[in-house]
Amino acid sequence: MKEGMPMDKPYAIMTEAACDLPRERFEKAGVLVAPLPITINGVNYQHHPDETGLSYRAFYRLLRDKIQGVTGAPSPETYAATARAALETGQDVLYLGFTSQLSACYQSAKLALEELKQKFPLRKILMVDTLSGAMGQGLLVELAARGREAG
Repeated sequence: MKEGMPMDKPYAIMTEAACDLPRERFEKAGVLVAPLPITINGVNYQHHPDETGLSYRAFYRLLRDKIQGVTGAPSPETYAATARAALETGQDVLYLGFTSQLSACYQSAKLALEELKQKFPLRKILMVDTLSGAMGQGLLVELAARGREAG
């Protein structure tokens, strides 16, 4: 089971690390997070909210040094692995994705989640293109988690 995956929740909420919430907020909200790939000077990293792979301090130091970085979308396999833990335990999944207008994240997640719908036909898998990113997406994730808590 994925760390931070609350089993007492009626459904799992999933998003990408691109929504820029700190680890504590993801954990408090009980949200599953797909890591975001980042390439800096030809070196590939995975951005996780717990800062494994690349710390925020190192990332911002690179930005201050004017080193170019490129982000990418998580692979469909990454999304599938992130959602599978919830589905295997009988939870439905609500995916709140980074805007499809700026990234391939939503499309990559959609490929994975459509395939998982076939493997878990009794589970509901809902996908929402938030049409936002960073803290705008983070706000929607937190509001969804609050709504889930409120019933």
